[in-house]
Formats: sequence, structure tokens, C-alpha cells
Amino acid sequence: MEETAENEAKTIYAKNKLLCEEMLKASSVNFTILRISVAYGNLLDTNHSSGTVGFFIRKVAKGNNITLYGDGSLKQTFSYVADLVNAILITIQLDEVINECYNIGGEIILVYWLLHIL
Repeated sequence: MEETAENEAKTIYAKNKLLCEEMLKASSVNFTILRISVAYGNLLDTNHSSGTVGFFIRKVAKGNNITLYGDGSLKQTFSYVADLVNAILITIQLDEVINECYNIGGEIILVYWLLHIL
């Protein structure tokens, strides 16, 4: 999603995130918001990530099927945790990002394809 794209909140979760952003903008608190896509990976141990990718891996490891809805064309942006950490570390050193919101990109993957490589 481009920074100039119109915000669209289709769920209570998304509406809450946008409301929190607006509350920060209306306050006197300095902030920088990094909108992170689906993170995966683990830098601490050998366990798989939590969240979407971890859920898929755990299901496949147990021999369970993963159900996808729709026609198989769903795409999702995934970001490796080390890349996210680096983006955060770089960003917090920049004065020009104060009181701004940014979408942190990742790799856009066809979810149907992701399931076939697990």
C-alpha cells in the first residue's frame, strides 16, 4: 500500500488502529508509526514464528490441511523479522519521521503458492 493510499478500515481491528493513530496525532506526544505487514521468523530459537506463517507451518507439520477461501488469488505481504528490526533501527534515528505514519513493505506472496512450498 502506498503512503498516499486512502485508509480503509474493514474490520474492528483496522478501525481501532486508525483511531489510535488519530488520537496520537491529536495529542502532544511525539510518535512514529510503522505499519508492519505480516511478520515471520524467529531470531531467538528454532521455533517457527507465531502468526500466519507459524500457523501454516504447525498445521502442515501435524499433517493437517490448510483451508483457503476464494479462488486462490489472495496475496499477502510477508516481512522477515530481521528485516523489520533493521527498518525500525534505521527509522528511529531519523528526525524527519517524527509524527508520521509509514507502511513497512515486505514481499508480496500469493498465499496459494506459499502453502505449496511448506
